[in-house]
Amino acid sequence: MNKILSLFFSLAFLNAWAQDQTLALKDSTHLKKCQFEQQFDYENFLNAFPPKKKNNWAIGVGVGSPIILGDVRSLLSQSYAADLKIRKAFSHVFSMRFQSIIAQTKGVNYRFHPINDVVSAPLNHITRITDNTLQAVFTLNNINFHKSKARVGFNAFVGGGFTTSYSRFNLLDENGNYYDYSNLSNVETYFDRRFVVNEVLNLLDDGFETEGQIQDNEASIRNTRVLPSIVLGAGLDIYLSKRVDLAFETRLSKHFSDNLDGLSYGTGDDWFVYSSLGVNFKSGKNEEPLYWRNPLQNSYQALLNLKQSQDPSASFQDFDQDGVLDYLDKDPSTPMGVEVDANGVALDSDKDGIANYLDKEKFTPNGAKVDKFGVALDTDADGVADFKDQELNSAANAQVDAKGRTIKGGSANNPALLFKSVEVWTVFFDTDDYEVKKDYESVLLNLASYLIEVPDAQLIVTGYADSRSSAEYNLALSKKRANSVVAFFTKVGIPASRFEIQFKGKDELLINETSDIEQQLNRRVTLKLK
Repeated sequence: MNKILSLFFSLAFLNAWAQDQTLALKDSTHLKKCQFEQQFDYENFLNAFPPKKKNNWAIGVGVGSPIILGDVRSLLSQSYAADLKIRKAFSHVFSMRFQSIIAQTKGVNYRFHPINDVVSAPLNHITRITDNTLQAVFTLNNINFHKSKARVGFNAFVGGGFTTSYSRFNLLDENGNYYDYSNLSNVETYFDRRFVVNEVLNLLDDGFETEGQIQDNEASIRNTRVLPSIVLGAGLDIYLSKRVDLAFETRLSKHFSDNLDGLSYGTGDDWFVYSSLGVNFKSGKNEEPLYWRNPLQNSYQALLNLKQSQDPSASFQDFDQDGVLDYLDKDPSTPMGVEVDANGVALDSDKDGIANYLDKEKFTPNGAKVDKFGVALDTDADGVADFKDQELNSAANAQVDAKGRTIKGGSANNPALLFKSVEVWTVFFDTDDYEVKKDYESVLLNLASYLIEVPDAQLIVTGYADSRSSAEYNLALSKKRANSVVAFFTKVGIPASRFEIQFKGKDELLINETSDIEQQLNRRVTLKLK
C-alpha cells in the first residue's frame, strides 16, 4: 500500500513539474498556481482575459476641506480634515472601500437667533466630526474595455455608515457674560454679510464653553451625536506609478438630521461636504490593481487565434503579416503585401480616402473629390477634372481648353486669346515611363485644335525626370518623354516642325524631393507657346 501511495504522489509531482516547465510565463508574481494556465493563454493571445491578481488592495490618505451645509455657514479658513481609505478591487469595474474621516469645522452666522427669552446673538459653533462609511466604487473608464489603458481614472461611489458629531458654542465672554453685540453693523445688502461675520469673529474669544444641542430622537454617547449617513461622490485618480496614484475626490453625505452642527434652527437636514486631495498606495508585488488594467487589450487577437488553431502553443501575433501586431493593428485585415503605417492602416498618399492599393490615381490634389477608385471626378465628362475645371457644366461633346472652358468662335472667345492666357501646360508620367497617359489626351487634343486654328503658333516641348538614377539615364528618359508628346501631335496631323524639343533630365527640379508625391511632380513634360 505504501508503495502504491508513493508511486501516486511521485506521478502527481512529475505531472505538476512538467506542466510548470511547459508554461513559461512572462509575469506570474501576482498569480496563484492554479491561474498559470490562463496567464499562459493570455500572454500567447489564446485567451482574451488575464487571470485576476491575488492582491488588489490599496491604502490611501488625504487632506481636504470639510463644510457643513446647515444653519451656520462654515468658515473654510478654519475648517480642516484628514481621511484614510482602504480599497479592495474585485473586478476591473467594481471595488469596495472603507473610508474614515476626522474633521473639524467652525461656523459663524450673521443673523441673530434667540439664545433664551432675553438674549439673542449670532450663532456660532465648533464641531468635531468622525465619519465612517463602506462604499461601492465603480471605475467609469473600464465600462468600455476596448479603449487603451488610461493614465487618468474616473470613478463614482455610493455607500453608507455612521457619523459622530460633537459641537460646542461660544456664547459667553471671559467673565461669563453674554457678548454685547449692540455695536455690530446692520446687514442691509448681500455683501454686508461677510463684513458682519468678520466683526463677530473679532469680538469672540477662543473659548467654546457651551455644549451643543442633542435632539430627543438622536442617539448619543457623552454629548456626542451618533447619526446614520449615506454618501455619494465622484473623483479621479492620476496614475503616477504601479505603486502610487494621486487622488481628487468630492463627496456629499446626508445624515437625516438638522443637528449635525449642534444647531436646529432650520427646517431641512444638514449635509456634510468633503473635498480632498490624497495619495493611494497599492500593496502587493509592485502591480497595478485591476481597475488600472485593460482586460480586453488582446481580445481581437485572442478570438482570431482561437478560430485559427486549437494548438495551445500557436501564436499568430500578426495575422495579415503587415509588420504590426494585431492587438495594435487598427486594420488587421489588410491584404498581403500592402504598405501600412505604424497603426497597420493601408497607406493613402494623397489623403483622398482611398488606400494606395485601391487608388488608380494616387496623386490627386488635397481636397479633390474622387470616385471609389480614387480618380478625380469629372462631372461634365469634358476630360478636365472638377478640381481644376472652371466650367463644371460644359455641354456634351463641347471642345474645352485645359481649364475646362468651352472653346467658341468670335473675337471675345477665340482660341488664340484663351490659350495665350495659359502660360504652360504640364503632362506627368509614371516612374521610368514615357508613354502619354489617357488622363492627358483631352488636354493635348484641345491644344492640337488650337494649333490647327492658328497655323503660325509653335510650341516648346521640354522633358524632365526625377532625381533617381544616373544623370545619363534621366537625360535619355526626359528626351523620350518629350518625343512621346510630340508624337501624339504628329498622329493628329500637326507637323513636327512646329515643335522645339528640349530635354533636361533631372536638372531644374520643380520641387525638392522628400516623398513619392514630390518625385511624381518632377516626372513631367511642359509645353509652352513660343
